[in-house]
Order: sequence, then structure tokens, then C-alpha cells
Amino acid sequence: MPPENSTGAGDRGSAGAPSEDSRERVTAIFDSMAEGFAGIGFDWRYTYLNQSAVRFLRKPREQLIGQDVFRAFPEAKGTAFEGCFRKALDERVPQSVEAFYEPLQSWFECRCYPSPEGIAVLFIDSTEKKRREEERGIYHEMIRNANSAIILWKRDGTISFFNEFAQELFGYRSEEIIGRHVGVLVPETESSGAELTGLVRDIVTHPERYMNYINENVCRDGRRVWMTWTNKAIFDNNGQVAEILAVGNDVTRLKLADEALRQSEERYRALFDTMTEGFALHEIITGTDGRPCDYRFLDVNPAFERLTGFKREDLIGRRMLEILPPTESHWIDKYARVALTGEPVHTESFSAALGHWYDVYAYRTAPGRFAVIFSDSTDRKRMEHELRKSRDELEITVRKRTAELQLANDRLREENRERIRTEQSLRLEEARLEALNQELQDFAFTASHDLSEPLRKIKAFGDLIARRIEGFIDEVSKDYLERMQAAAARMQKLLDSLLSYSRVTTEAVPMMPTDLGSVVEEALSNLEVLIEEKGAEVEVSDLTTLEADRIQLIQLFQNLIGNALKYHREGEAPRVRIYSHKAGDEEGVYETCVEDNGIGFEDKYIDKIFLPFQRLHGRSSVYEGVGMGLAICRKIVKRHGGDITARSKPGEGSTFIVTLPGSRNG
Repeated sequence: MPPENSTGAGDRGSAGAPSEDSRERVTAIFDSMAEGFAGIGFDWRYTYLNQSAVRFLRKPREQLIGQDVFRAFPEAKGTAFEGCFRKALDERVPQSVEAFYEPLQSWFECRCYPSPEGIAVLFIDSTEKKRREEERGIYHEMIRNANSAIILWKRDGTISFFNEFAQELFGYRSEEIIGRHVGVLVPETESSGAELTGLVRDIVTHPERYMNYINENVCRDGRRVWMTWTNKAIFDNNGQVAEILAVGNDVTRLKLADEALRQSEERYRALFDTMTEGFALHEIITGTDGRPCDYRFLDVNPAFERLTGFKREDLIGRRMLEILPPTESHWIDKYARVALTGEPVHTESFSAALGHWYDVYAYRTAPGRFAVIFSDSTDRKRMEHELRKSRDELEITVRKRTAELQLANDRLREENRERIRTEQSLRLEEARLEALNQELQDFAFTASHDLSEPLRKIKAFGDLIARRIEGFIDEVSKDYLERMQAAAARMQKLLDSLLSYSRVTTEAVPMMPTDLGSVVEEALSNLEVLIEEKGAEVEVSDLTTLEADRIQLIQLFQNLIGNALKYHREGEAPRVRIYSHKAGDEEGVYETCVEDNGIGFEDKYIDKIFLPFQRLHGRSSVYEGVGMGLAICRKIVKRHGGDITARSKPGEGSTFIVTLPGSRNG
């Protein structure tokens, strides 16, 4: 390495000593190097630093020469740099390292070589290189993971890049498609009939026309997809197109939806134009005070023109009060309510301006807009007038005939007196029985305050009365007695259900790890007779384990499976499927589903069915119960910190979804 400025112990003119000129030339050479160069002695002191080293280390040379490396840069202790330097110095072998030096916020790439005086260190600031590498890595990662097809193809059409999204979309692996002509992705003719044979050549010739372009492409399996392409031309030094960077997105669904919408609009227009009823689409107009003051025409059909005499071109965009100034304001208010609240109106009105009666139905099509469908009811109103006239004439005739019949009724009155007396006796008996029934109802109401014990007494005494007067009681009284007993039994069921409902919390046991599979197995065992009777099929998938009250979970699933067996479609054996899965992204929460093929119900009743004593079927239906089963299920699930809901459609079965946490604290 270059010597220090001092000559040392040797004689400047002695043999073998470098001359001052040679030292200056060597120093100039080292100072011209782009790499930093530093000499470090065996005592870890700097012996030499070139200009690049001073620039990289950001300290003056005179401050560093003769200074201990780790006193000048104490933060280097314990870093990869120290390890590299020490190994080169101690083992006398070349070493290299690239690492980040925190105090200078820079990356350095160092190569250490043993020297007679210690070690020589060549190093460069590689921060910018590392930044570019990171940027390239990020760029390539973005390209690789982009949710768009990214294709790079050369002027001659040869594909040179095909990202993963494009591979998945078109069905080609990168090694299969790179080097092939991009035309393999382009059909000769779109399904719309457009020619695509010259598309690739035209993009190269006129890239400005294809900055944003939609065309149909073909996948490896022959499937057609509509793509929207952003084509970016990459030019060479001569200004010629060298490559095309194409970024594409699959818009097949949007294209198909667009086509469906167009066809729907065509069908709508055909129906609109062929309707025999008049049709008009309107928009409400509000005044400066924000209140509706008029409405304008947006569209009318040919029947509207025929029924009113107005032409479409004279109506569109104009206000109703411009067309028919005498229009009554209450109609504007009524149509405004339709447009703003969505409440439809069906009425019949007379237009003084047009001299006709119209049967009108108005409904909202969008906030602030409404449509009117109407027909001319003038002839019908005329017929109604004639009918009223005929009815008046008929009433006169009827009055005459009534007088004649009155005489005949007088003769019949005497004959009816005996029948009336009999009917009066029956009414008295009915009144007595009604009073007795009322007494029974009052008694039941009073007894309900003492709950189960009085009910058991009522049932017991009712049974005794029935046995003692058997054969001595009329059918009506017998029916009343049976109703009383049935009511007591139903009340007992209600009380039992309420008791079960309350026991969810009063008789709860501590939570412990519980296998849902064994819980469902025990519930099915309890229902074995009913399952065989119904010929039901029950499929149980692998279920999770969670902390729970095992007895309550058996009751929960027994109720849910029992419901599936009860509410099955007539003539079709019940099929029940039970399975679990994680609930979305929430950690440790599971959904367990009980799915059936039963009669189902409308979604609007989902909240109702989980309330106490709520039934979707009347007491006279074939489905027994008091409406507490699902309420008990919900209380059990809530006690476990979960939730229960359902989804269903009439005639398509139901799925009850129980969401429970996998573990609980306390």
C-alpha cells in the first residue's frame, strides 16, 4: 500500500526505498479509484485512506490516520464488518462482506486482503445498488402477483413474458407460451362477427389506436373470454415499436351482463310498445321550498298517445301542468307520495280536460320517479250508470213484491211461534253452558297463579268427573269437559316448556371440553325411534371440540334434529346433514349447521321463530308443539356466548346455523 507521508526509520536515499515521485504517483492512482481504499495496521489503526474512502466514511483523512478503527467508528463493534476484518487479519486469508452500517444509513460491500502492515480494505457504498435491487424485486413481485394478465410481446408477435395471472387465465404454463406467437391467444373471428386476423399486426403499426381496447381472446381449452387491454408500445432508439406491453382484465361477465341488459331493454321496449294500456314514466319536480310541485314526462308508449291524443315528441321533458293546466293539485300530491314513499296507488279518476274516465295504477320505479299504467274506463262507467238506473227500477218492483210477501209472512208468523219458543230454549241452554264455560275459564285464570300444582289437580279432578258421569252427560257438556282437560294439558306443556326454558340458566353446569361429534351421537340415540319411524337419513360430518355444557348441547341438537324430522315434506323421507366449519376469518369460532329437506319457511319469520311460544303453524295443524323448542335452543346458545340463526325457503328445506366459540374463559 502507499506509504505514509513520513519516511520512517529508513534513509530516503537508501537502496530499495521508493522515491517521493513514485509515492505521489501511487497516491494519485489510489485517489483516482472509485472504490474506497483503506490500510489498517496490526494495531487496528488506519495507515492509509484514499479520497473515495474519505468520502464514503464522511470524516476528514487527518482525523482518521493513526486512529483506532473502532474508536473512530465504535458502532462497528460486533458487526459483520468487525468479523470480516478480524478474520482477514488473524487468519491472513482474503474475506468479503456486504452489510448495512446503521450510523451512516448505508450499505457497504467490503473485500479485505492481508498486507505486510496488516490488512488492505477495498469497499464501495452499495446503497443505491441495494435500493435498485429492492425496487426490481418489488416490481417483479407486483408483476408476478398482479390480478391482471400482463404479457410482453415483441414486434414480430413473439411472447417474451407471461405473468402468473395470464397463465392461470389462459391455461398455458410460462415455458409453454414464451417464444410462441401472441396470435395463439386471438381467434380469427370474434363471436360478435368481427375479424381479428390482422389485429396483432395492426397494433404494432398503429399502437395509438389500441391504448385501450376490448376484444375476445381464446384460451388453451378453446374457451372464449372477453378482455379489456391496455397496450403500451415500447420504442427502440430509432423510434420504431420494439415491444408491446399488454395489461388485460377479464370482462366476460360484464360483457355478458351488458348483452343481457341490451336484450332485456329490447324485450322491455317491445312490451312497452305493444301494451294495450297506456304507460307513462314521470319524474317528480320540487319547488324552492323542497315540496313537490309538479312532475315531468320521461317516456310514454304508443297506447298513451292513442288513449290521450297527445304525441310523444310533444310530451317528453315537459311538465304536466304545461300539458294540462287544469290538473288538480291533489293528484300531484298523491303521485309525489308514490314516488317518494314507494306506496302504490290504484284509483279511478275523471279527466275534465280530456273528458274521459281512466282506471289508473301508479307505482314507484326509483326514488323521485314513478310510472303510471292506465286504461280508458269511460265505457265501463257508462255501463255502470245504466246498471244503477236498472237497479233503481228493480228496487221499485221489489218494494211492490215485498208488500205482497208481507201478507204471506203474516200467515207464516203464527206457524213460526212454536219454532221460536224452541229456539229461545236452546239459546237459554247455550247461555247457561257459556256461563259455565266462562266460570271454567275464570277458574283456570285464577289457578294459573299457582302454576303446576293446581293444574295437576284440575286434570285429576277432570278425569274423576269424566269417569263418574260417563253415560250421563250430553255431548255438548262432554265436549266442554274434554276441552277443559286438553286446555289443562296444554297449559301443563306450556309450564313444562317455561320450566325447561328457565332451567337453561338455573340448572347449568360448568363448561368443559366437549366433543360435538359425541354430543350429536347421543342426541341421535335419544331420537332413534323417531328416526326409524320417519325412515330418515342423517349424515354427520367431522365436528369440532369446544368448551361447553354437554347436557345442554345434547338438548340443543336434539331439538334441532327433532324439528327437522317433524317438519318434513309429505311423501318424502327426511334427510338431515350436520357439519361444522370455521366462521369466516374469526379465530376460534365455529359454525355448526343442521340442514334438512323439509317444508321450510319464509325468511321474514327468522326472528319470530326463536321467541317463546311463537309458532308458524296454528294449534289445529298436524305439527304439535307449544313454540318453545327454538327459544330454548337460542337461550342455550346465548349462554355459551354464541348465536343461532337460520336460512330457509318454503318447500326447499331449512338450515339452522349455530355459531359457538372454540374456548371460553371462566
